[in-house]
Amino acid sequence: PPLFFFFFFFFFFHFVLFIFFFFVLKKIIKKIFGLEKTFIIRFAYNIQYDYYDPRCLNLSLNIKFANNIFFSGQINGTTGYEEAAIQGFVAGINASRKSIKLPLWKPKKWNSYIGVLINDLINLGIQEPYRIFTSKSKFRLFLRMDNSIYRLYNLSFLLGTSTNFKFKFNNYFIYNTYNNLFFIFNVN
Repeated sequence: PPLFFFFFFFFFFHFVLFIFFFFVLKKIIKKIFGLEKTFIIRFAYNIQYDYYDPRCLNLSLNIKFANNIFFSGQINGTTGYEEAAIQGFVAGINASRKSIKLPLWKPKKWNSYIGVLINDLINLGIQEPYRIFTSKSKFRLFLRMDNSIYRLYNLSFLLGTSTNFKFKFNNYFIYNTYNNLFFIFNVN
């Protein structure tokens, strides 16, 4: 019941402020010279984003003072679907690992753009909505699509996001790639 009252009053006050804003806006518009007889058919809607300072999170996207709560997406101050999706992925993996008492995954910034995004949010904080760009990574020459299978595949298997069949197939692919490279560079 107390949680119900909290949410009721939270949304009620948001609604009251929303209506009050329209009432005040209508008065302001009618005070402008030449707009005294203005009739407003429909107001635009407003969007209010809540924000939690990402510097209060761990690298696994859980709150420092409450280890069982994970935050991801726009509440951390990011914009864009990709940023929100990848934070949700990291928070979801870590929440599931926490529930079965496994160590939490902390992405590395030298290994993926996921790590760059989360490290920037947590260590630097943000002054404006954050977007990830390749130019933000010091390791951008190493973080390429063509070598992602070599960098991240074993990690995906260890995290449990890949199947055994894919693991065998990709190990076969990686093994053949290294054998071909070895053959090319050793032929004299």
